[in-house]
Amino acid sequence: YYDPHNYLDHATDRRNNVLYLMNRHGYINDEEYALASSIRVEDLLIDQYSTLDSNGYQYQAYIDEALKEAYQITGQDPFNVSMKIYTAMNPTIQNTIESIESGEYGINFYSETEEIGVITMNNQTGEIVGIGGGRSYSGGSMLLNHATEQYKQPGSTVKPFLDYAPAFDYCGWSTAHMLSDKPITIGGWTYQNAFGATTGVVDLTYAIVNSLNTPAMQAMQNVIDAKGYDWYVHYMKSIGFDDSVADGFNTVDIFNRHIPIQPCPRSKKRVVDADETIVFLHFCKCIYQLLLCMFIIAVKLFTIRWSASESKDVGMSCLCCDFNSA
Repeated sequence: YYDPHNYLDHATDRRNNVLYLMNRHGYINDEEYALASSIRVEDLLIDQYSTLDSNGYQYQAYIDEALKEAYQITGQDPFNVSMKIYTAMNPTIQNTIESIESGEYGINFYSETEEIGVITMNNQTGEIVGIGGGRSYSGGSMLLNHATEQYKQPGSTVKPFLDYAPAFDYCGWSTAHMLSDKPITIGGWTYQNAFGATTGVVDLTYAIVNSLNTPAMQAMQNVIDAKGYDWYVHYMKSIGFDDSVADGFNTVDIFNRHIPIQPCPRSKKRVVDADETIVFLHFCKCIYQLLLCMFIIAVKLFTIRWSASESKDVGMSCLCCDFNSA
């Protein structure tokens, strides 16, 4: 009824009514109201059946996320405050993501309504190098970003970091660790794999590649048995799960819930204002460790020089290296 392509009069009346109410309640002043009302709705439209230039909204999903992050970090609106935003985007990766979304990469989708969301991260720095907001995201800016804004049940995507990563770290497992892929009954319900069967004894490589369910559940339970439930709740919070999700999770339900996960990685390297003053600097963990290592070395070198003057023998150690000096 309000589609401007089919009902221009209705859409214009609706637009004018919204502007009138915004002005009446003080959200916009008289000048802003007059300016917005003077713009014809039809001048803002494009042919709904036309194909946009592929470069018209290039990188838009990434740009929108960078703008939102800049506002969250600085408290200043990039649309109103002059600033330079230096991002970590990798154009090759971003172009690949967008070609997948547009269907040019050779991946077939079941229907026009099937959607995807993609985030690609540099695991060494924690920086986001590519974002795919969805197949229709290139149609305009500030749309629903399926990668960052739409909470869906995570399914098997959580298995590597929620089940296997802590099992590797705290249970001494490796990809060669063997488990029995067998039905597991919890709370009156028997769980098995998506294909309706189990495969017997397998190693974790096979379990991960084939996204088996019961080995993942066993991995999580082994971590809880080794470290405790409270530790696991803290672990979940540390990797981005909301408190409400982490505090009330159970081994099975976490795979099926629509949960908000807030990733710590950033899309930008730094933000500077109009005076070239740095207002944000991405300080990744590896840089922190490197600086800490350099600080320890400096302290040890000072100690060595002092000890040499006192004719003492001193051993030197660091985060990732050992030195012995007289």
